[in-house]
Amino acid sequence: MKASVGALLLQLQEKIGYPWTTISPDMYRWGSAGIASWGTVCGTVNGPPAIVNLVVPFSDMAKINNELFGWYSETALPLDKHQAWQKYPTAQSVSGNPLCHTSVSKWCEASGFREDSAERKERCGKLSGDTAAKTVELLNAYFDGKFVEAYKLPSGTQSCYNCHVTKISNTLTKMECAPCHPNAHKK
Repeated sequence: MKASVGALLLQLQEKIGYPWTTISPDMYRWGSAGIASWGTVCGTVNGPPAIVNLVVPFSDMAKINNELFGWYSETALPLDKHQAWQKYPTAQSVSGNPLCHTSVSKWCEASGFREDSAERKERCGKLSGDTAAKTVELLNAYFDGKFVEAYKLPSGTQSCYNCHVTKISNTLTKMECAPCHPNAHKK
């Protein structure tokens, strides 16, 4: 989380200066490994919405963050553009949701590396850069008047959402349901 926010914050500090120079990226260390190693929301995607919150009106903030979380959940990451500096080969995986433990587990399965490996640590560094870059892309589109809401819930998730969020209102999520609830509604 510190790395993805830090990448954004550094640019704001260099290009704009005050008040951005009063914010330390160390403030975001708490988001490491899914918030204090709980494996909840991945820090690489958890941090950038804090910056979005500070630069975009509240009425549009959720639209941009929705695109970021959708992109993170459905994109094979890390992106294949790190050859210039990577020490280890890049394996890619699609997390299906913004949870750290899911993202890391799927990557470990795809790569054959353990969670505590140097390869996984490099992978998370790559994700931080990829997510910061995607945030900049979304913000640039927004401020250029070219932002388009493109993310749509997967059809299975939309079906669950229509009932559990909209109709009976007993949950609140946009994440894919089946990986955690594979037997839902089966008798």
